[in-house]
Amino acid sequence: MKPITQDQLEGNNTIPKEGHLQGTAISQISFIGRRHTALMSSDDNGYLVCHEGGRSIMGYWVKSKILFGKRDKIPSIDHNSIISFSPLPIGSSPQLTDNIGVLAVITPHALIVISTQPSLQTHYKVGKPKILNETFGLTAMVRWFPALRNKTEGTTNLPLLAYCWSNVLTVFEVGSDTITDSNDYCGDDEVS
Repeated sequence: MKPITQDQLEGNNTIPKEGHLQGTAISQISFIGRRHTALMSSDDNGYLVCHEGGRSIMGYWVKSKILFGKRDKIPSIDHNSIISFSPLPIGSSPQLTDNIGVLAVITPHALIVISTQPSLQTHYKVGKPKILNETFGLTAMVRWFPALRNKTEGTTNLPLLAYCWSNVLTVFEVGSDTITDSNDYCGDDEVS
Protein backbone atom coordinates (compact mmCIF):
# COMPACT_ATOMS: atom_id res chain seq x y z
CA MET A 1 0.00 0.00 0.00
CA LYS A 2 1.70 3.13 -1.18
CA PRO A 3 1.12 6.42 0.66
CA ILE A 4 -0.35 9.49 -1.05
CA THR A 5 2.14 12.28 -1.71
CA GLN A 6 1.38 15.98 -1.30
CA ASP A 7 1.97 16.43 -5.07
CA GLN A 8 -0.72 13.84 -5.82
CA LEU A 9 -3.17 15.67 -3.55
CA GLU A 10 -2.55 19.04 -5.15
CA GLY A 11 -2.37 17.80 -8.75
CA ASN A 12 -5.31 17.38 -11.09
CA ASN A 13 -4.41 13.86 -12.15
CA THR A 14 -6.35 10.62 -12.21
CA ILE A 15 -4.28 8.95 -9.48
CA PRO A 16 -6.53 7.88 -6.59
CA LYS A 17 -6.19 10.20 -3.60
CA GLU A 18 -7.27 7.71 -0.97
CA GLY A 19 -4.93 6.41 1.72
CA HIS A 20 -2.51 7.84 4.26
CA LEU A 21 -0.28 10.82 3.48
CA GLN A 22 3.40 10.11 2.95
CA GLY A 23 5.39 10.83 6.11
CA THR A 24 2.40 10.32 8.41
CA ALA A 25 2.76 7.71 11.15
CA ILE A 26 0.18 4.90 11.25
CA SER A 27 -1.08 4.82 14.84
CA GLN A 28 -3.35 1.75 14.76
CA ILE A 29 -4.13 -1.15 12.40
CA SER A 30 -6.54 -4.08 12.61
CA PHE A 31 -8.12 -6.79 10.49
CA ILE A 32 -11.88 -6.55 9.95
CA GLY A 33 -14.33 -9.43 10.28
CA ARG A 34 -13.52 -12.87 8.92
CA ARG A 35 -11.34 -11.71 6.02
CA HIS A 36 -7.57 -11.64 6.10
CA THR A 37 -7.53 -9.15 3.20
CA ALA A 38 -9.58 -6.36 4.83
CA LEU A 39 -7.70 -3.94 7.08
CA MET A 40 -8.47 -0.68 8.85
CA SER A 41 -5.76 1.77 9.82
CA SER A 42 -5.65 5.18 11.44
CA ASP A 43 -2.87 7.73 11.38
CA ASP A 44 -1.53 10.65 13.40
CA ASN A 45 -3.55 13.10 11.28
CA GLY A 46 -6.76 11.45 12.48
CA TYR A 47 -7.71 9.62 9.27
CA LEU A 48 -9.36 6.20 9.31
CA VAL A 49 -8.68 4.24 6.12
CA CYS A 50 -10.18 0.95 4.96
CA HIS A 51 -7.84 -1.20 2.84
CA GLU A 52 -9.21 -4.10 0.85
CA GLY A 53 -6.88 -6.43 -1.00
CA GLY A 54 -7.07 -9.39 -3.29
CA ARG A 55 -5.39 -11.33 -6.02
CA SER A 56 -6.24 -11.52 -9.69
CA ILE A 57 -4.53 -12.88 -12.79
CA MET A 58 -2.63 -9.56 -12.96
CA GLY A 59 -1.23 -9.98 -9.42
CA TYR A 60 -2.07 -8.50 -6.05
CA TRP A 61 -4.16 -5.34 -5.68
CA VAL A 62 -5.15 -3.02 -2.83
CA LYS A 63 -8.02 -0.51 -2.80
CA SER A 64 -8.01 2.10 -0.03
CA LYS A 65 -10.89 4.33 1.04
CA ILE A 66 -10.91 7.10 3.65
CA LEU A 67 -13.80 6.54 6.08
CA PHE A 68 -13.10 9.43 8.49
CA GLY A 69 -11.15 12.61 7.91
CA LYS A 70 -11.25 15.12 5.06
CA ARG A 71 -8.58 15.79 2.43
CA ASP A 72 -9.86 19.27 1.50
CA LYS A 73 -7.94 20.98 4.30
CA ILE A 74 -4.58 20.88 6.01
CA PRO A 75 -4.49 17.78 8.24
CA SER A 76 -5.15 18.64 11.87
CA ILE A 77 -6.85 17.12 14.86
CA ASP A 78 -10.49 18.19 14.69
CA HIS A 79 -13.94 16.79 15.47
CA ASN A 80 -13.58 14.15 12.71
CA SER A 81 -10.18 12.91 13.92
CA ILE A 82 -9.84 9.35 15.11
CA ILE A 83 -8.45 8.89 18.61
CA SER A 84 -9.10 5.14 18.74
CA PHE A 85 -10.99 2.43 16.87
CA SER A 86 -11.73 -1.22 17.46
CA PRO A 87 -13.32 -3.82 15.18
CA LEU A 88 -15.79 -6.26 16.70
CA PRO A 89 -13.84 -9.55 16.91
CA ILE A 90 -15.38 -12.84 15.81
CA GLY A 91 -16.35 -14.84 18.89
CA SER A 92 -17.27 -18.49 19.44
CA SER A 93 -20.98 -17.67 19.15
CA PRO A 94 -22.07 -16.84 15.56
CA GLN A 95 -23.67 -13.39 15.31
CA LEU A 96 -25.40 -11.48 12.51
CA THR A 97 -22.65 -8.86 12.84
CA ASP A 98 -19.86 -11.32 11.92
CA ASN A 99 -20.05 -10.51 8.21
CA ILE A 100 -20.67 -6.76 8.14
CA GLY A 101 -17.38 -5.38 9.49
CA VAL A 102 -18.62 -3.72 12.69
CA LEU A 103 -16.26 -1.09 14.02
CA ALA A 104 -16.37 1.26 17.03
CA VAL A 105 -14.69 4.62 16.45
CA ILE A 106 -13.97 7.25 19.07
CA THR A 107 -13.29 10.89 18.15
CA PRO A 108 -12.73 13.91 20.42
CA HIS A 109 -16.52 14.45 20.47
CA ALA A 110 -18.35 11.15 19.84
CA LEU A 111 -18.35 7.37 19.93
CA ILE A 112 -19.71 5.93 16.68
CA VAL A 113 -20.47 2.28 15.88
CA ILE A 114 -20.45 1.63 12.14
CA SER A 115 -20.49 -1.26 9.71
CA THR A 116 -18.56 -1.30 6.44
CA GLN A 117 -20.69 -3.81 4.52
CA PRO A 118 -22.79 -3.76 2.38
CA SER A 119 -22.22 0.00 2.56
CA LEU A 120 -20.95 2.26 5.31
CA GLN A 121 -23.70 2.65 7.90
CA THR A 122 -23.88 4.26 11.34
CA HIS A 123 -25.63 2.06 13.92
CA TYR A 124 -25.02 3.99 17.14
CA LYS A 125 -23.66 7.38 18.12
CA VAL A 126 -23.20 9.02 21.51
CA GLY A 127 -21.52 12.28 22.44
CA LYS A 128 -18.64 12.82 24.83
CA PRO A 129 -19.79 13.08 28.49
CA LYS A 130 -19.89 16.57 29.95
CA ILE A 131 -18.49 15.47 33.32
CA LEU A 132 -14.89 14.88 32.25
CA ASN A 133 -11.77 15.68 34.19
CA GLU A 134 -9.41 16.87 31.45
CA THR A 135 -6.66 17.95 33.86
CA PHE A 136 -4.12 15.85 31.98
CA GLY A 137 -5.66 16.41 28.55
CA LEU A 138 -8.29 14.48 26.64
CA THR A 139 -7.71 10.75 26.31
CA ALA A 140 -10.03 8.15 24.83
CA MET A 141 -10.07 4.41 24.12
CA VAL A 142 -12.56 1.86 22.79
CA ARG A 143 -12.48 -1.97 22.82
CA TRP A 144 -14.85 -4.90 22.19
CA PHE A 145 -15.32 -8.23 23.95
CA PRO A 146 -16.79 -10.78 21.47
CA ALA A 147 -19.92 -12.89 21.82
CA LEU A 148 -18.95 -16.20 23.40
CA ARG A 149 -20.79 -19.47 23.83
CA ASN A 150 -20.52 -21.28 27.16
CA LYS A 151 -20.71 -24.95 26.12
CA THR A 152 -21.10 -26.31 29.64
CA GLU A 153 -24.05 -24.05 30.51
CA GLY A 154 -25.44 -23.78 26.97
CA THR A 155 -25.60 -19.99 27.16
CA THR A 156 -24.33 -17.17 24.99
CA ASN A 157 -23.31 -13.67 26.01
CA LEU A 158 -23.79 -10.62 23.80
CA PRO A 159 -20.72 -8.66 22.68
CA LEU A 160 -19.59 -5.97 25.12
CA LEU A 161 -18.36 -2.53 24.13
CA ALA A 162 -16.11 -0.64 26.58
CA TYR A 163 -15.10 2.95 25.95
CA CYS A 164 -13.74 5.85 27.94
CA TRP A 165 -12.97 9.52 27.67
CA SER A 166 -10.43 10.64 30.28
CA ASN A 167 -11.94 9.59 33.65
CA VAL A 168 -15.38 8.32 32.45
CA LEU A 169 -15.62 4.60 31.62
CA THR A 170 -18.72 2.97 30.09
CA VAL A 171 -19.40 -0.72 29.32
CA PHE A 172 -22.58 -2.04 27.68
CA GLU A 173 -23.95 -5.07 25.84
CA VAL A 174 -24.58 -4.73 22.11
CA GLY A 175 -27.43 -6.65 20.47
CA SER A 176 -27.69 -7.35 16.75
CA ASP A 177 -31.39 -8.16 16.39
CA THR A 178 -32.02 -5.57 13.66
CA ILE A 179 -28.86 -6.25 11.61
CA THR A 180 -29.13 -8.20 8.37
CA ASP A 181 -26.44 -10.69 7.38
CA SER A 182 -24.16 -10.05 4.39
CA ASN A 183 -20.64 -10.60 3.03
CA ASP A 184 -17.72 -8.77 4.62
CA TYR A 185 -15.78 -6.09 2.71
CA CYS A 186 -15.06 -2.35 2.84
CA GLY A 187 -17.86 -0.02 1.79
CA ASP A 188 -17.74 2.77 -0.78
CA ASP A 189 -19.40 5.51 1.28
CA GLU A 190 -17.84 7.99 3.69
CA VAL A 191 -18.95 8.92 7.19
CA SER A 192 -18.24 12.41 8.42
